[in-house]
Amino acid sequence: MSELIWIRSKWKLEDIHSESVEFKLPVQDGEAHGVGQFVASRNPEGLLSIDIRTVLRGDNPTERGTFNFHVSQWAADRIERHPNSAVAKFRCYG
Repeated sequence: MSELIWIRSKWKLEDIHSESVEFKLPVQDGEAHGVGQFVASRNPEGLLSIDIRTVLRGDNPTERGTFNFHVSQWAADRIERHPNSAVAKFRCYG
């Protein structure tokens, strides 16, 4: 298990934890996108650690399975309410 990275967010833990999120995030070989769920925790100083948990269904076995994407400060600053709540409650286009 990797060490948690704490960031500042305009969102409270209660606002985002377990909520749905549409995301587009840069990864080593391009971009990951889809719909997932926020998994967040708060430390005593009020900072958050935010992951997006999703199930990917790629073309080859290494692109399939449940993945957690850590949300960096840069990406956390781009979390917003989704304009189409039928898709997800939030979106994060980092």
